[in-house]
Amino acid sequence: MKENPARAWITAVGRWLLLFAVPGALISTLSLYVVPVTESLGITRGQFSLMFSMYSLVSAILSFFAFKILKKISLRLAILIGGLSGAVGCLLFSLAKDNTLFLAGGVFLGVALGLCGLMTVQLVLSNWFAQKTGLIMSISASFTGIGILVMSPIIGRMISSLGWAASFRISGVGIAVLVLLVVIFIIRDHPSDLGLLPYGVKAGETAAVKNAAQADASGMTTAEALRTVKFWLMILCLFILGFNTQVTVSQQSAMIMDKGFALETAAAIVSVYAIFNTFTKIAAGVGIEKFGFRTVAIAAGIVQIAAFLTMLLGKSHTHMVIYAVLFGASCCVSVNYGILSVPMLFGKKEIKGLTGFGNFAFYCGCLLGPVVSGQLYDHLHDYNIAIYIMMAFMVIYALSTLVNLRKSNAYANH
Repeated sequence: MKENPARAWITAVGRWLLLFAVPGALISTLSLYVVPVTESLGITRGQFSLMFSMYSLVSAILSFFAFKILKKISLRLAILIGGLSGAVGCLLFSLAKDNTLFLAGGVFLGVALGLCGLMTVQLVLSNWFAQKTGLIMSISASFTGIGILVMSPIIGRMISSLGWAASFRISGVGIAVLVLLVVIFIIRDHPSDLGLLPYGVKAGETAAVKNAAQADASGMTTAEALRTVKFWLMILCLFILGFNTQVTVSQQSAMIMDKGFALETAAAIVSVYAIFNTFTKIAAGVGIEKFGFRTVAIAAGIVQIAAFLTMLLGKSHTHMVIYAVLFGASCCVSVNYGILSVPMLFGKKEIKGLTGFGNFAFYCGCLLGPVVSGQLYDHLHDYNIAIYIMMAFMVIYALSTLVNLRKSNAYANH
């Protein structure tokens, strides 16, 4: 076997395209549909928000059992199922006459997010890259934001000119075509499937790499971690990140439109959020190397509080742009909080299982957030109380991170 760097990078690009399309262009732009769908079908925002909770529930279940599932099917098949599930969800949405098909479509979107999201990206690309993994994962995390950035104005224009149902149909067909092309022609679970070595591994080095990985796999078992306070503080932080992220991503277009802005303007502001979400996910890697993960994570929490204050008090277009910049910047650690804090706190012995618990907590927050914010809006006709709750949660998150990620809690000093 030999190394083929070009084929490794082609695999990475193919997987990034699916992140662009499914978690980015599809799932993260759904807030653009909240107002047009609820006004067209005569349902409340609370009812429509159950769709967000439905896909979060399915994603939570899949994240909890993901590694058992992936022992039975290949990563390539899982990605195919996930991507096509996203397309099916879109097509169900396009046929909706009430909230029923949105709930059904939410199940398929949950499968899409669970099997075609960042988790399977990390697994595939960790097989293909023995070097540059930090760079690869930072770029991967940014592609969801790139999908939002590019597609938010396009989807906003499609909804305005063609209607929300046609926009869902076009999105569904486009995602199906892209998934089939990428999975058939590009994605392979492991370079050995093509007789190749991972990027950065030379012929004869495989055994040495394996032995080094085994030597590094020390740490606490899941059972031991479950009995510690630091585990539950980590779970609390991940729940809060999921809650705040899902409430804001699912409702931010509606929040902006409620201040008197048109759909196209809301879509443009969401694109500003995506720009800074993308940039800061990459920049956070540099910040973590220089200042440490704890400092960056706390700073992100403080910036998010500032973003919510701006949304709460702001009225002008400039205020909404400032909100988008701040909130985009504050999301720099959301998707990586678990995968980075687990080895710091517990070592790498059972990193997959503990990361699965963390993902489950994150998606539980995603599940509850839209239900709470939607019901509050239906009763109060604004999002102010929901924003106050998220600000309070961020204070708890920042304090918990300050306490939990101190050096005395690190596994090396346990």
